[in-house]
Amino acid sequence: MDPRRVALLFFATIVACREDDTAQPTTLTSATLRAPDVAFGDYRGSFHGANVYASFEARGGIASGTFFYEADGLDVPLRGGIDERGALVLSAIGDKGPISTVTLRSDPSGAWSGTWESADASRSGAVKLEPITRAHGEPAFIATRHTRRDHIDVRTPVVLGLGDRIFEKQLDDALESLAQTAATDIGAWVTVDYLVPLNERGFLSVIVNARYANEVRCDGGAPCIGMASGLSAAVDGRAIQTSVWDVVDPVKAKRLQAARKLGSTGILTRRGVSFLYEEVEDGVHAPAWDEIAFDDLRGALRRGSAFEPLWKPKL
Repeated sequence: MDPRRVALLFFATIVACREDDTAQPTTLTSATLRAPDVAFGDYRGSFHGANVYASFEARGGIASGTFFYEADGLDVPLRGGIDERGALVLSAIGDKGPISTVTLRSDPSGAWSGTWESADASRSGAVKLEPITRAHGEPAFIATRHTRRDHIDVRTPVVLGLGDRIFEKQLDDALESLAQTAATDIGAWVTVDYLVPLNERGFLSVIVNARYANEVRCDGGAPCIGMASGLSAAVDGRAIQTSVWDVVDPVKAKRLQAARKLGSTGILTRRGVSFLYEEVEDGVHAPAWDEIAFDDLRGALRRGSAFEPLWKPKL
């Protein structure tokens, strides 16, 4: 037998597997081999009434992807394929095997609809997924991954619908890294959230903040109330910057009076570069941001940067 057909049948068995012994397997026939591929895409919608964000694709009749519920933010793998009726059948995989099955069909708009069913067939409901897409120069779509553990509550930004799978993953991994660094267990309640100072013309900036519910000692022993970090992305230029010096030449900046106070950590805004500094009031340290206009940095801004269209005057 053709090894590829063996693989397809194997995936079909996984998709159809349920806890009850009466479940009928979904078989992938030779017609599946001729089924059109489903390009990788990001979607938002609902499974059985619960809001979800999903990403998946299908090639050669075999499908894979992930999704997360808005309520808990945990990534769940999706595995499956195209069945003999041409429907996309995906199983959500948990630690001990399939936990639910989603059966979908697409419409001309690119949306998917169908049914959701728990692995033991005790619960079922409707599924609706709308594609998340953006055109060149449009704002990026940002979802929130909300997770909780012990005394740490984290809201992480997740960028979807860029149309560039590799860059989208790089950007989301970088954002996840900022959030996880902020979500350090300090023995007190920590709340991590984010702000979006810039999201237009293909440019995106995100600030990740951590706030401490109780007094915590910062480096040096002084009390502090939180921390902050950030990054900027030229979405259409496929570039990410986490340091002011990614867009400002430090040698040239030394010649500018306005730029002498620049810190290394900064993000881009509509008007200029906002850098991170430590504000001290009554002996308590807190993160704060200060902005220097592009006009004041003109001689030090890096030419040829993917971010140059942001500060270059429109013609």
